[in-house]
Amino acid sequence: MSETLEHINLQPAVGYCRYSSNAQREESIAAQKRAIGSYCAISGYEIVEWYCDEAVSGTTDKRPEFQRLISDIENHKVKTLIVHKLDRFSRNKKDTFNYMDLCEDCGVKLISVSEPIGNSPADKMMVTVLSGINEYYSLNLSGEVMKGMKENAYKCESTGGPPPLGYDMVNKKLVINEKEAEAVRLIYEMCAEGYGYGKIIDRLNLLGYRTKKGNKFAKNSLCDLITNEKYKGVYVFNKRSSKAKRDKKRNNHKYKPDEEIIRIPGGCPAIVSEELWNKANSVRKVTGKFKSNAKRQYLLTGMLVCGECGAKMHGNLRTSTKGHKYMTYRCNNRINQHSCSKKEIRTEIVDDFVLDEIFKNFFTDATISKLTDAVNKHKSKILSSNDRYQNVKEGLEADIKTRDVLIEALEETSSIAISSRIKEIEEKIATSQSFILNYKKACRTKLTDDDIKAALEPLKERMKKAESIEQTKLILSHLIDKIVISDSEITLYLKFSVPQSEEEKAEEIDVEPFVFDSTISRKAIETYKSLNQELYVSPDMFKTRLKSFTYRN
Repeated sequence: MSETLEHINLQPAVGYCRYSSNAQREESIAAQKRAIGSYCAISGYEIVEWYCDEAVSGTTDKRPEFQRLISDIENHKVKTLIVHKLDRFSRNKKDTFNYMDLCEDCGVKLISVSEPIGNSPADKMMVTVLSGINEYYSLNLSGEVMKGMKENAYKCESTGGPPPLGYDMVNKKLVINEKEAEAVRLIYEMCAEGYGYGKIIDRLNLLGYRTKKGNKFAKNSLCDLITNEKYKGVYVFNKRSSKAKRDKKRNNHKYKPDEEIIRIPGGCPAIVSEELWNKANSVRKVTGKFKSNAKRQYLLTGMLVCGECGAKMHGNLRTSTKGHKYMTYRCNNRINQHSCSKKEIRTEIVDDFVLDEIFKNFFTDATISKLTDAVNKHKSKILSSNDRYQNVKEGLEADIKTRDVLIEALEETSSIAISSRIKEIEEKIATSQSFILNYKKACRTKLTDDDIKAALEPLKERMKKAESIEQTKLILSHLIDKIVISDSEITLYLKFSVPQSEEEKAEEIDVEPFVFDSTISRKAIETYKSLNQELYVSPDMFKTRLKSFTYRN
């Protein structure tokens, strides 16, 4: 900052200017400078440094030039600060007083060209009033802008900002950009198949697809894209969290309550089907449980439970006394709280047992036959105790009694109101009777071996074709309820989603998954492994070993 002045009798000062948005003209900065210059000419000041923020809101203090100004004030490089109006300094009342106090503490004289700033009680009251007015103006303007944006949203029109990948904006409406839409569909299809972001990004870039800005895809290009409801044809507005009061930053990872979000199904053209959108997001939630910052991948993390204390178990890399590295699963409480003494277990012991149990036993004809009988018993038990069925049955009995009473009353009064009420109850009775009839039919419908085999076949085929540990884990998550490991045994709990009949689908009758277990002695499996296979598996060999498991039939 210059310390030499052309006119020795003028006092040095700095000026701060700001305009809020791109919608304003850049000349507003020049107009503020002219007003400040005119004031300096008659008041004996000369501006030796300008601090100008362009297209930055005054509701936040996170402005580059403003922060540079504050830094210079704190380092005592500023003696006098001149602004056109206090609302250029800040539109937040709290910030205004905080930074005015900072100027006073650092010996800086703050001057507003258009408003009085002094030390008298009247001056301080005026500053308080002006700051309150400025904050009110900002909040009111924000409310009016939001009102206009909501009106546009209800018409499914643009509320500002560029359209998402796969869309163009034509006459304020979203239309599909077919070239970009190809990339969007590929992303959803690969995500639904369990591919990780890395594989998806590599495929997109290899095929020459680019982001909306023309850049290569990166991980942050996909996170929000997968959850964007516009891609399934639902126009959404006001989903993201508003600015936090404390730091005035928008939290893009936090959503507003549903009642504040505008959602209009069919409000924009869909690029992917609702079924594919739902599947991709379901897979993302499942695979997200398996993500970690670990350098090594473990097949069963997220599914393992300690049989001694009930805590989750995680993967761990260890080194033997001979320097060999090997991987184990161990209880979280053993390390985090030192409250469990359960022994660690080699990963390949558990992995082999689980994969062998699934491929050698779960998909066999003998197991399917037993599974059919067990699932039918489970289904019958669940349906017979179904709360909805019991409620409809009890409601039907009450409605029949009410109808009979009303019919007797109608015979005596011939009331039109009673006649209308009888008609309503009879319609309700018919609906209940139809539900009960279909429900009983669903209860009598038995699943066959072919039904069970048809339900399992897609999982078996996907398991054979899995290309990565992420895909294998995703498929296992559909089959495994949990794996409990104690010092004495390993128990695998498998779950099976019961196929629904057409009647069950029509009446929205849900049947809980059937869960069954398979247990093996830990000593027996460890002895078997030590006699028949080499236990040591290096991290480099892990992917090869996984692939051999994946293709085992």
